[in-house]
Amino acid sequence: MSEQESRDSATKSINLVLIAISMLILGSLGLVFVTQMELQPGWVWDDLNEIYPARIYSLESDDVTGDGINDILVYVDIQH
Repeated sequence: MSEQESRDSATKSINLVLIAISMLILGSLGLVFVTQMELQPGWVWDDLNEIYPARIYSLESDDVTGDGINDILVYVDIQH
């Protein structure tokens, strides 16, 4: 019986090591994926800009919303 118990405890420790290794691998892959997405912001807008050229203008205006802070209006001119 003690042979089986020692074999079960050895198997349990190997399983825990394999789980830890897989968590490290999947975690690092997830981290790489997230950082790659953060390093390339706005790639969809580049594709859309090739199809529909657009110019974005920002205009400072007076307090439109009534909160005491000057507002910024954004105007987009899309050429089709």
